[in-house]
Amino acid sequence: MDQGTDEFVNVSIRIRPVLNQDSTESSCLQVISKQPPVLFVLDRSETYHFDNIFTADVDQETVYNKTVKPLVEYVKQGYSCTVFAYGQTGTGKTYTMGTSNQNTLDMPKTFHYRPHFDRTISNDNKEI
Repeated sequence: MDQGTDEFVNVSIRIRPVLNQDSTESSCLQVISKQPPVLFVLDRSETYHFDNIFTADVDQETVYNKTVKPLVEYVKQGYSCTVFAYGQTGTGKTYTMGTSNQNTLDMPKTFHYRPHFDRTISNDNKEI
C-alpha cells in the first residue's frame, strides 16, 4: 500500500482442489495469466482480473505471506485493515482463514495479541 493512498483494496481468489465427491466434475476455472493474474470462467466465457490467484497447489503460508503479512505492518503503523473471506458454503473460507488446525492461516493469532495498557484507567478520578 502506498502511504499516500487513502484507500486500498486487494482482491485475491483461492481455487480449492476438486474434492473426492466431486471427482467426476472438471474445474470450470482456468488461470490464463499469472502476471497479471487473470482467471477465465469457462461456462460464462468471461475473464476476471485479481491481485492474486492461488491455485489448489498453493500452501497456506504462501497465501498468508502474499495477502495478510503485508497488512500487519500497516496495522502497526495505525492504518485500518480488514481481511475477510467470501464465497459459497463449502468453498474453503474457514479452512483458509483459520481454525485451530496448524495448516490454516490462523487469523486470530496473526498479531500475537497481548493486551497492553501503559496507563491507569480512571473513572470519576478513582483509579481502577
